[in-house]
Amino acid sequence: MKLISYEAVQRMLGGEEGPSRRTIERMVDRGEFVQPVQVAPRRLMFVEDEVNAWIKQRQRKGTV
Repeated sequence: MKLISYEAVQRMLGGEEGPSRRTIERMVDRGEFVQPVQVAPRRLMFVEDEVNAWIKQRQRKGTV
């Protein structure tokens, strides 16, 4: 299981054109994006395979 940062998620979702960290946080809060994993008291990261699966699902639906 590979963990990736918010910054890596932003690059995967479009780089400079991608969503901001706060937008990703809002998507998580609304249940629209994968849940991060807490790796330290002030550090959240994402499971790379879950993010890739979310992206593929959105591509199939035509919403990415």
